[in-house]
Amino acid sequence: MLKNVTLFVEDVERYTSFPPRILQALLDYPLPRNNIQIFAWLANLRQCSDPSSLQLDPTGQEIFSTFCNLTHEWYSITVIFLRHVDTKAALFRLVLSKEIQDLVGIMLELVKFLTDIMHKLVPAINKLQEYLTNIGELNLVANQEFHSLVRGKRSTMSSRATFSTIARALCKNGILTLFAIAKVPIVTETDPSVQTDHKREELIEKFKIPQDASPFCMNLYLDMVNTTGGAVAWAFLKPMLLGQVLYSPDTPVTREIMTKSNSTLHQFGDLKLYASEWIESSSYVMQSADILTKTLPILQNSLRNPFVQNFIQTQTGIDVAQMSSTLSQFSNMTVLLEKNKFIMEQITTLSMLMLNLSSCVNFDRYRAFNSTDELDRQAERLAQNRELYASIIFKLPEETSSSLPPNIDYTIRMNIENVMRTDRARNPFWVKDSFISSTKNQRYNRGFVYLQESIERAIIEMQTGKAMDGPAVQMQAFPYPCFYKDEYLNSLSFAFPMALMTCWVLFVAHFVKKLVHERELRLHEYMKMMGVNPISHFFAWLIESAVFLLVTVIILTIILKAGGILPHSDGFVLFLYLSDYGFSVLAISFLVSSFFDKTNIAGLSGSLIYVICFFPFIVLIHLEDNLSFSLKSALSLFSPTCFSYASQYISRYEKQEEGIQWSNMYISPLAGDTSSFGWLCWLLLIDSVVYFIIGIYIRMVFPGKYGIGLPWYFPVTRSFWKDMFSCCSRTPQKIGRGLLFTNMMQEQNSTNKGKGKSSLAENGEDDFSGLPVGVSLYGLTKTYDSRHAVDNLNLSFYEGHVTSLLGHNGAGKTTTMSLLTGLFAPTSGTIEVYGMDMQTSIDDVRKEMGVCMQYDVLFDHLTTKEHLLLYAQIKAPHLTKQEVNEQVRRILMETDMHSHRHKRVGTLSGGMKRKLSISIAFIGGSRLVVLDEPTTGVDPCSRRSIWDIVLQHKQERTIILSTHHLDEAEVLSDRIAFLERGGLKCCGSPFYLKDKLAKGYNLTLTKKVQTPDSNEKLNIEELRAFIQSYLPDAQQKEGEVGDLVFALPPYTPQNAAAYHSLLTGLDQNLDKLQLGCYGISDTTLEEVFLQLTRDNMEPTESETWSVSESVIANDMFASRDSIPDDLNNTYLGDKASLTGTSNVRGLALTAQRVKAMLLKRVHHSRRDWKGLFSQVLLPVLFVIAAMGLGSIKSDLQHFPKIVLSPALYHIDDQYTFFSNQNPAASGLVDSMMSYPGVDHVCVRDPTDSVCKERPTVGSETWISRGNSSATFTTCKCSNQVQSCPALVYDPPHKRNPSSQIVYNLTGINTEDYLLVTANDFIRNRYGGWDFGKSLPIDLKMDMLDVPENRTLSKVWYNPEGHHTMPAYLNSLNNFILRSSLPPEKRQKYTISISSHPYPGQVQDEDVMVGGLVSILVALCVLTGYSIMTASFVIYEVHEHHTGSKRLQQISGISEPFYWIINFFYDMTLYMIPVVLSVAMIAAFQLPAFTERQNLGAVTLLLVLFGFSTFPWMYLLSAVFKDTEMAFIGYVCINLFISVNTIISTSILYFLGQLNQNDQSIQDVYRTMSNIFLVFPQFSFGNGLMELARVDMQVQILSAFGVDAYKNPFNLDVLGWMFISMFLQGVICFTLRLLLNKTLLRKVRCWKKNVFQSYSPNEDEDVLAERLRVDRGDASADILQVNRLTKVYQSLNKRVQAVKSLSVGIPAGECFGLLGVNGAGKTTTFKMLTGDVSPTDGSAKICDIDGRMVDIIDCRREGINIGYCPQVDALDDLLTGEEHLYFYARIRGISKREIDRVVNYLLKKLELDYHRHNTSESYSCGTRRKLSTALALIGNPQILLLDEPSSGMDPRSKRHLWKIISEQVMGKCAVVLTSHSMEECEALCTRLAIMVKGQFRCLGSLQHIKNRFGKGFTVKMYLAGASCDVDMISNFMQQNFPSTFLKDHHSNMVEYHVPVAPGGVASIFGLLESNKAVLQIKHFSVSQTTLDEVFINFAMAKTDTDEQEATEGTDIDSLDSYNALDR
Repeated sequence: MLKNVTLFVEDVERYTSFPPRILQALLDYPLPRNNIQIFAWLANLRQCSDPSSLQLDPTGQEIFSTFCNLTHEWYSITVIFLRHVDTKAALFRLVLSKEIQDLVGIMLELVKFLTDIMHKLVPAINKLQEYLTNIGELNLVANQEFHSLVRGKRSTMSSRATFSTIARALCKNGILTLFAIAKVPIVTETDPSVQTDHKREELIEKFKIPQDASPFCMNLYLDMVNTTGGAVAWAFLKPMLLGQVLYSPDTPVTREIMTKSNSTLHQFGDLKLYASEWIESSSYVMQSADILTKTLPILQNSLRNPFVQNFIQTQTGIDVAQMSSTLSQFSNMTVLLEKNKFIMEQITTLSMLMLNLSSCVNFDRYRAFNSTDELDRQAERLAQNRELYASIIFKLPEETSSSLPPNIDYTIRMNIENVMRTDRARNPFWVKDSFISSTKNQRYNRGFVYLQESIERAIIEMQTGKAMDGPAVQMQAFPYPCFYKDEYLNSLSFAFPMALMTCWVLFVAHFVKKLVHERELRLHEYMKMMGVNPISHFFAWLIESAVFLLVTVIILTIILKAGGILPHSDGFVLFLYLSDYGFSVLAISFLVSSFFDKTNIAGLSGSLIYVICFFPFIVLIHLEDNLSFSLKSALSLFSPTCFSYASQYISRYEKQEEGIQWSNMYISPLAGDTSSFGWLCWLLLIDSVVYFIIGIYIRMVFPGKYGIGLPWYFPVTRSFWKDMFSCCSRTPQKIGRGLLFTNMMQEQNSTNKGKGKSSLAENGEDDFSGLPVGVSLYGLTKTYDSRHAVDNLNLSFYEGHVTSLLGHNGAGKTTTMSLLTGLFAPTSGTIEVYGMDMQTSIDDVRKEMGVCMQYDVLFDHLTTKEHLLLYAQIKAPHLTKQEVNEQVRRILMETDMHSHRHKRVGTLSGGMKRKLSISIAFIGGSRLVVLDEPTTGVDPCSRRSIWDIVLQHKQERTIILSTHHLDEAEVLSDRIAFLERGGLKCCGSPFYLKDKLAKGYNLTLTKKVQTPDSNEKLNIEELRAFIQSYLPDAQQKEGEVGDLVFALPPYTPQNAAAYHSLLTGLDQNLDKLQLGCYGISDTTLEEVFLQLTRDNMEPTESETWSVSESVIANDMFASRDSIPDDLNNTYLGDKASLTGTSNVRGLALTAQRVKAMLLKRVHHSRRDWKGLFSQVLLPVLFVIAAMGLGSIKSDLQHFPKIVLSPALYHIDDQYTFFSNQNPAASGLVDSMMSYPGVDHVCVRDPTDSVCKERPTVGSETWISRGNSSATFTTCKCSNQVQSCPALVYDPPHKRNPSSQIVYNLTGINTEDYLLVTANDFIRNRYGGWDFGKSLPIDLKMDMLDVPENRTLSKVWYNPEGHHTMPAYLNSLNNFILRSSLPPEKRQKYTISISSHPYPGQVQDEDVMVGGLVSILVALCVLTGYSIMTASFVIYEVHEHHTGSKRLQQISGISEPFYWIINFFYDMTLYMIPVVLSVAMIAAFQLPAFTERQNLGAVTLLLVLFGFSTFPWMYLLSAVFKDTEMAFIGYVCINLFISVNTIISTSILYFLGQLNQNDQSIQDVYRTMSNIFLVFPQFSFGNGLMELARVDMQVQILSAFGVDAYKNPFNLDVLGWMFISMFLQGVICFTLRLLLNKTLLRKVRCWKKNVFQSYSPNEDEDVLAERLRVDRGDASADILQVNRLTKVYQSLNKRVQAVKSLSVGIPAGECFGLLGVNGAGKTTTFKMLTGDVSPTDGSAKICDIDGRMVDIIDCRREGINIGYCPQVDALDDLLTGEEHLYFYARIRGISKREIDRVVNYLLKKLELDYHRHNTSESYSCGTRRKLSTALALIGNPQILLLDEPSSGMDPRSKRHLWKIISEQVMGKCAVVLTSHSMEECEALCTRLAIMVKGQFRCLGSLQHIKNRFGKGFTVKMYLAGASCDVDMISNFMQQNFPSTFLKDHHSNMVEYHVPVAPGGVASIFGLLESNKAVLQIKHFSVSQTTLDEVFINFAMAKTDTDEQEATEGTDIDSLDSYNALDR
């Protein structure tokens, strides 16, 4: 009731004597409840004497007594009382009734209580507000199901939604993000509740779901594993939810540690309790909130009343203002609760879910084991079902103690998926990166650090003996500066070496092909023969190729630099590096080319070997960490591997934004790597040198088919090095053999070894002993497989002489020539050239030698003049440039080639090329000139000009010539050597041989050409009688082929009159005797030849014959008697023998043709066993290589145990840091800076080598630099680079006892500091700490109360170090432990943690490596198959180019039929490597290719690749000029498409993997993949890669029990690839079948725009024939050609190759088609065979049924003609017999007749001996015979023979003529072209001469001779070249006026006598009688021969130049047009 008790007491004591004790008692004394009683007390004060009446207690009585005793102080007390009394209280006390007072008292007590409660509730309300805000921020309602459940729209919620909701409630981003599986694709979305029981059981069994799980949990688990993402999550969550923690040993101490560490888990268990409490109380909270909402306004209004405020304040002392604000907070709370009612409902729902979920967590999970082995066994069992969370192994001292030792060492063992690999502390290679990746760098998050923290906290509690309420711990990865991440470079780093390596495959193929092609063409040897030093030749090739490569290297460097692919690298270093590799490409090409002789195989093998050399790189990349320096260097001896490995260094430096520079070339970016870019560049150079040395060695020891090899030990011979370094010229070793010896040998040579026993007396030969010897052969022998090609040949060749080597085919001429030129080495014997031994002085000899090979060895791209200049400079380097030019000009003038000097050789005609080849042989002053058949295939006109060249250059040279043209030998030769069976038969001058071997004259009579209706026939008997009536000794020599020849006896004075009478009689009786004309001549050289080859043919018993000799003999015998008489009796028999009696038709014929074509392919394949072997095995080897590569993967790896401590990173100086923001945490700093420091290596093991270097104490003073007030401001990012302000302050730092340099960052923003200095501390700052930070708000909220003074310690760790997270956390716990211990104990106590992962498979950190292997596997298989398919189709290209395909079409194989059968065969053969490859793939058992249906998919891919590739290759088969080009072309196309499509899409795929959020990359990848489906190569390669990619996903997910297998046949896997490949095959093959000539011709019909040009001076005979055909008079003819025209259209030029030819050829006629090279003969033949469609006109033939059909229209069914093409259309690997069987079958000869037909032809054409030999071994003549035999099969009505006898020796030629004549007599029409006029005279009944594509004359032989060749031709061979020709000319002109000299070569003169009154007789008589005077050795007189007529026409050409151009055009330039026709 008093206002202030203390003041009241003071006043009373001051102013009165009232006892203080009584005063205190008074104040404490309770007032009566009743007012009346109070008043009674006051009234009774008067009764002081007797207070007992007042019924007071003793204290009251005492107080009363004191009051009674007051006297004068009453007043004072009353005043004091009134002064201090609280009137309101007094009144309230006195006025109000007791009941009301009680009530108010209670209310006031309540207000007090409420106020207390309010004070307590306010913080909780604030927290609730935070909680509600936080829960709102979690946005749990984003889950639709949870949202519906909270809203009450559904009663239950799926387990998956439950789990994800709670996971998000516990961890903001959900638990799954820890495992980086938030983005795993969802495969299925089925509801487990609707699954069948069977499926449920299957899932429970598969994922090992506990059977005793509650229904909620069971549904949760099933729901989870039912999706891919869920199943992956289950794999990680199952150990966390249900997994056991095993520990060992089982001791009280360890049990206590585990119990304490499990407290956190028990707190989670308590959540269940709290959740149920919340569910109960949450409804009250909301109800109370409702009541409060209603009552609070009333309360607040009451409190606003001043009385109430005063009253409460007086009665209770409560601050009403504070109470009001508290109430307003409560009203806010009610608003808050109302507002967050939905969140409250969420909390309630969440609590319900929590209750459910907590039943799914195992809270009792610790299991103890006594031994580690026992623990490991149990762990292994649990791990199989993913029921193991972790194993903990404590390393405790042996003696059991109840207390812990000071040093505690424990190991946590977890699955490798949840920890970092312990075999390395960090990646060996550093790049700028964030390193923040839950899968790559932060796997310790997955449970390890939580377990570590709980165990270490438990240990600290036990060691310190007090509850651990230490700092909260937060872990944070270092912030990272902005950096430029070049995803393109990342995806390129593996593709880059492969792309660079592959782009040079084609170069290798090209260089190898070029080198081997030179050897195959013998160009290399030819150049050597011409005196080119092989070193010069090598360097020329090297420089040319190097320049070629240099250009590409420059372009590549520009692309790499300017294209920004390698922006940081030094451009010049890149250029040198690429040049270095370019050099090794040349070296590898050179080396590979040394092993091969065949261009095709070399090109194929070269590219393959090169690709194979890349494979070690893959091994190297995979095992890089484990390989030693020497092993790496050894693998780098394969230059592609070395190059690719070096490129890895470039991309690594590029990733570090440093690039390769001069400064870092020899430093590796990898930690601890001994190799470097610079060393690899040197290795590349070493590789190149090694390759070149090996290549040169192989070439020198094994020069291949051509050339002379050195002994294998040549590098150790003295002579080799002496030759290498000697300056002086070598002295010829055998110069001592002088001329005497040579001549002695010469005389002996006819008797040597009993060879050639002719009746020749050598002594009679002209004596050449005075002439210098140019070349001598001594006992020359060359043996092939025990067969003597040249046998003991002794012969001399003289200077100034032309010596001809003659002999039949196979006599050894070409071999001798090859030995003479040094192309082959002799088996024994010696060749001396101008006194030098050829074998020892080959280089010197070659300087003197000029060679013209049998074929032209010319460079198509050089001009005529350039050729001559080149060889002139090679042969005569001593000449000045002026002299060389003069010599070239002179030769060009002499050879009439001056006008062609600037033409490229490719455009020249055959004749011109031969002239050039011969000119090259003579240029540069060659003293020995070897001419091998210089006029082969050249028309008569060109031949004569070639003769001139030879004769002009004869002086001072030794010329050796081989030829089949005996007139040529006669004209040119000074001496002739006849070879037989490799030995010398006889030798002498032409005249000497004629004198010895031939006597008398030959009378040649030409039969008169009869008109078809004439009955007059030539009577041979009558003719013989007529001649013998004059000269009885005359003998008929030949009577069946063409002309009749009679041998007349030698001319003597006795029979001179008889000769004269005979010739005069013939002149007068020509018509009567049915003769056309006649001539008389000396025996020709041909007679001599035939006589020599007939002599001595019977082998004797004593002689053993080699194969070639018996071949020759067989030929000879066949010529005489191989044709049985009965076959020659009737032509009917002949026909039957050629066709059989019945022909097959219809289906039987088709079947026979199929069999024939397949048999032909089988024979070819089995003989080409090398090719077959490579075709079958190469792809299989590549598949094996690919599978081997695919098998390289890290299997189950055993990881080492590693102590997790900052000492792991103590490689160089290490830096760490701390900041302290609370003085209370300074203990932690002290323990860090005192011994043992940051790590505790030296406490655990003081003997460690690291500890010896460490000081026991750190440095004393802190060092700092700069302005300490400077702040570390935030850095900025610009141009992908971090730009920071310059550092002006270096914070205080010093070295601590563990040798780290520690920075004190107190007061500095750690995060900013770390960012600013990030680039200054690379790989040397791995962690640090922030101590004493205040707790963030979310850590103040915990399940238990958080102490006020708790601080936060933050562990900073650098995720680039794999183990920094647990290592630096362990250090912090050590600091906490040591700081909590007494100072004396601190240095002894440590906690050491180790990680020892269970063995497992590392999911490779880089998807790239797996991707790279799949690319390589695909490319590897693809390369093998690309090359192999190309080698298959070469066969069709070869058949196309040899003309074999055309021949088959003529024989009845239609184009579609041809392609279908070949496709069938190719596919069948292709199946062999496919089956073998599939077997290999199956054997390797790579799941990507063998899993379930995958093997089937791979098989289908392989089959469809062939199916789709062959057709497009067939389509291109006509485009290529030769098989080599085709092969390289096909392989190039295949590799180019495959490499470019696969690498470009792979890079995109990688980019897509690296940037999974970037949809545009995925779209581009899909689009490109779809576009590239048009290429079968891509479909095939990408198909294999897709299988590998899908399998990678399957493998990863299978580890989590998910079956992600996709059926490869689905459209989204390989389906579209299969479809596209199938469609490509079908479309291309359909096109191939449709695009044949018939179709093309129809397409072109409307385009024809032909100009018919009739020459105004057209010959009358030609015109008459045209009119005859036009009128239809030729309708009975078998072949009718009407206005046949062919125009080749170039870009802007029309070339008319054939101009309007018309001719009709009846049965029984041999029609000759003559003309110079390029006149249009070949084009005409192509049109007649249907090979080329005519531009206009037609060619019709009589078919089997007798109807006339157009050749073009019937060519699909086959044309009834026999065709012998100019170039033999033979398959080199088939025998003669097989050829004949093949064509007999396709011609339809019945099965039973075939044998007889084949045998007949073999005998008839003298091929019986060769029947079992392959045609590649045939000589030229034999091949022509076989071609003719093929033309005769089926007895065609028309024979087209294109130069059938070219290359045949004279005797074989005559035999062939005989056969052709028989065909003509058998009513067969023959069309013949030939360069031999003699052949035309012998065979043709009618002929036409073509000039410039049109007929210039046409008619019978005699008719043409009469019209164009009147008069006589007189040929004389003089005694010597020096004879007086003028005297003879005068003599002829005196006797026969108007005679003129027509030709003069050496000692041969030819006169044309237009008029001789006495005919042949008078000329003959005159010359015979003056022979001696005129020095004539031989002469012949004849009516003008066809030869003369032809030359007249050829010479009369108007424009030689133009003609030559046309020739070239016809032969070469028109190929491209022909290709369109084919």
